Amino acid sequence: MKVSITLDFADALGSEYNYLLQVTVNNYLNSFESEASVRTYKSRILNFLKFFSEDPSQEPLRVSVCQFYNQESLPPETEILFFSLAADYRHFIQQNQSIGNRTRDNIVAGIRGFIQACEQMAIMPRGTAKMMKGFKYDNKVVGEGHTFLDVKLHESLNSSEVEKILKQINADGEYSEEDQRSILKLVQNINQEHVGKITCLESMIELSTMTLKSRIDSLRQSSINVINNWSSLIEQAEKWEKDSSLILKAQQFQVVLFDKDMHAKVRCAEYTRLFESNSTGLSYIYYKNILKSYYKDNGRIYSIMSRYCTDMVLLRKLLNGSPELLLAVFVLLLIDTTANVESIRKLKLSDFRNDGEAPEIVWFKGRDNRFHRKILDRKNVNDRQLIDAIELLVKSLDFVRSQTNNIDKDNLFIQRYKNNVTKHDSDFGATTPAVNTFSRWFTEECLKVSNGSWSATPKTIRGSLLLLTALVTKDSFQVKERGGWVGNSSMSEKYTRHFAEILRRDNNIREFLSWYETLTTINIENFAEKIGIDPVAYEARKKSLLNQQFGGIHCTDPTAGIQPGTVKGKVCYRVDKCITCSNRRNFFLVTKENFASVLMLHDALDRLLQSNIEDEINKWSVWHYFTSSMINKFTNASEHRRLVIQARELMAKTENPYLKLIIPIKSEVF
Repeated sequence: MKVSITLDFADALGSEYNYLLQVTVNNYLNSFESEASVRTYKSRILNFLKFFSEDPSQEPLRVSVCQFYNQESLPPETEILFFSLAADYRHFIQQNQSIGNRTRDNIVAGIRGFIQACEQMAIMPRGTAKMMKGFKYDNKVVGEGHTFLDVKLHESLNSSEVEKILKQINADGEYSEEDQRSILKLVQNINQEHVGKITCLESMIELSTMTLKSRIDSLRQSSINVINNWSSLIEQAEKWEKDSSLILKAQQFQVVLFDKDMHAKVRCAEYTRLFESNSTGLSYIYYKNILKSYYKDNGRIYSIMSRYCTDMVLLRKLLNGSPELLLAVFVLLLIDTTANVESIRKLKLSDFRNDGEAPEIVWFKGRDNRFHRKILDRKNVNDRQLIDAIELLVKSLDFVRSQTNNIDKDNLFIQRYKNNVTKHDSDFGATTPAVNTFSRWFTEECLKVSNGSWSATPKTIRGSLLLLTALVTKDSFQVKERGGWVGNSSMSEKYTRHFAEILRRDNNIREFLSWYETLTTINIENFAEKIGIDPVAYEARKKSLLNQQFGGIHCTDPTAGIQPGTVKGKVCYRVDKCITCSNRRNFFLVTKENFASVLMLHDALDRLLQSNIEDEINKWSVWHYFTSSMINKFTNASEHRRLVIQARELMAKTENPYLKLIIPIKSEVF
């Protein structure tokens, strides 16, 4: 069945261009065999052309196509306008919350095919279809999970109160169902700590930060308390080892134990006399200095000890390693280094270096196959606590370590654990606890510090620290530095896109994040020659295009007067609003001038951050996010290495025009 449709866009696009589009549409639709495919693509193409004919930002392109109808007679700037049309429509599809991810990709793919047909008909310039690339989607909400704002709750909350808060935050209905689920989870976690204190969106954002910090602080303080307690216990154990009366009693116990001629009643009386005072100390001295054996290895001795020793639990922990102390130091290291769980679990004794003026911890991160280090300052309270904690743990495990010869002997975290279910060799020694063991201990610790209201896993610590950094600094690159990532900043950016962080941003900033994901870069090196237009005319247009930008972002109409305080017909002066303005173009031109502009703006914004002028910093915060992201993107791409060098050279010999504009203070501050 031959398809023949009539287009009615002549008023907006001109009759001749409307006719050429109609021919192209019919040819394209007739390439499909299925009627269902024809109906689907017809609908999508008509929606695209409707956008072309009605979207206000496409007016300059509509004027051009009304006046000219083929590639040879289109003015040079029209190529860029077509690119903008494709990029804008792609952004429009990406913003449509009523369709799913797969549908978005299918729509873009269909329009890309149609634009390729238009390129073959020479009614759209070559390269336009490349602007209609597909989207990348995560399977879960970006940045969520594994933070103290996403913990497992063990207490039921007042559901009506939580629903009331959710309705208040989503009063305008701007959040999708997926967003609302994220907000609901966030509200539940905050309300667990701060009941009834969420009064508005701003308070919720502040309470998110407070909840993260309080949960991290409570775990750290609990660890310090455990460490201090164990410091006293180990100090007491050292005193036992120097107590001559205890040593004598331990030796006497050995004699009584193996005297075959001693009557049973006499033996029991002797046990009672020997263990009458400080039974735990006597038991400890006997096991460690005389028997030189792990707790519970000898069944007969264990049976006697269990009848006469008053604190068998403490005895086991002193001899085999204390789970509480192991976990406390483990948590302290996770908090103070922001390292991954497995990196800390596998620390060696040699990874803690305390033989110089500056102690340090070194750990290996398997994912990026490199070592990381933290230099410790003894004058810093937290660092001093960490140094003392590690030294205490090492001291507490001296006996455990001396009794084992397996591969885990040189690990920082080891414990002798022997269950009664599995059969073990007699030489069963201490090993590093498994990840699941640390997770079980940590869950119990969370329940303890929260009075049974929530629990989490150890990896939650790292996620929470990175999210807290994102909330406080508003900078994915500080998150990247703390997280120890190399290469691109995608991992660090997910923490600046956790819902708690997204809520911190106003509507424009949230829109900016979505726009940045769809931002397309165009390389215009030798562009004129590639598409067959006059290089001289194009160079003039290129200079005009570069002048119509700020910080690398180009405006469709600088005289539109759409920003508050600006007048239509006069050039807009609200350059601080470009990044979130509806008139910005959805692509970034890859030129040394454009990238140098980004570098200079970023330099000015970095200086502004040093000024501590809060109002100005907030005003330019989204720009700083943009410039940081673009610099990271280009400097980590090998294909742009030459351009980055050229842009830096251009920046070095150019007076920075952004300094006077952005920084409202005297230059001597710097």
